[in-house]
Formats: sequence, C-alpha cells, structure tokens
Amino acid sequence: KTLFEKIGGFGSLRHGQDIELSNRIIKEQAVVKLLDNAIVYHRRRTTLLKFFRQVFNWGVARVNLAKMDIKMLQIVHFLPSTATAIFFFSIIGIFFYPNIFISLMYLYFMILSAICIYGGLKTHNIKVSFNLFLVIPFQIMGYGLGFILAFIKRFIFGHSSFTGFEKKYY
Repeated sequence: KTLFEKIGGFGSLRHGQDIELSNRIIKEQAVVKLLDNAIVYHRRRTTLLKFFRQVFNWGVARVNLAKMDIKMLQIVHFLPSTATAIFFFSIIGIFFYPNIFISLMYLYFMILSAICIYGGLKTHNIKVSFNLFLVIPFQIMGYGLGFILAFIKRFIFGHSSFTGFEKKYY
C-alpha cells in the first residue's frame, strides 16, 4: 500500500493501466515476484466483434504505453501487427503473384492449425481447438490493426493521443 500510494496509484489510461503501474513499480526497484498459482479473472466479451474491439484497444494501449516509456515496447509487441500487415499485403498480392499468396495462406493455416491443436491438447478439450480457429484470427487482426493505426498516428504523425473504440463493448 505504501508503494502504491508513493507512486500515485493507477494512472488515467483507459487500457493498459496495470502494465503502466507495473512499470512504475519496477522503476522504484521494488521486489517483484511471479506468483505461479495466482488466479486472475478477466472479463471476456460475448461476441467476436466485441472481442475484436477489446483486443484492438489493447494494440492501441501498447503504443500509448510506449509513448510514456519506450521500455514498455518490445519486439514481441510488433508480431501481431506484422502478421496483420503481411496478411493484407498477401491479399493484394493475389492479383499479381497468386503462387506467393497461396503459399502464405498455406503457412498461415499451418501455424494456426498447430496453435489450435496445441490448445485442444493442453486443455484436453477438442472444442477448444475449433473455437481457437475463430478466435485467434480475430485476436491477431484486432490487436494488429489497433497497434498499426496507433503507431502511425502517434509515432509517425506525432499525434499527442489516440483512443481506440470508446463506446462500451461489453
């Protein structure tokens, strides 16, 4: 509680407050430990569109966090936006280089299949594998698009802020 109050508690961010708070805690050189058996509840969205909006806002949040402290941006945060950009360029490329497009779509399908099978095996539930086929593309595209748009607006065009979906999407 003392540290929480010393660093000013949660900030005013709409998304990413926990990450930003953790960053300030680490900057204070406080002892941070991983609790392997901690139970965390996250509110999940009730439709794929609402889930898309949620992860879009997470992509936006990561860029906003990076504008606060570039150390909160790592290579891994670029992966969904890279996959999203490659996917859209490959869609355009179908008209010019259909063989490359087919190869990329095959690669996407193989990677997605492997992740979905792993999810089903890990949870011992085949339904999870099928659900992941729908959810993962929404997650990657949502986060990727949010990240790309926020990155362009904040880092390239120098806008002071960018907010994703503002209406409640629960």
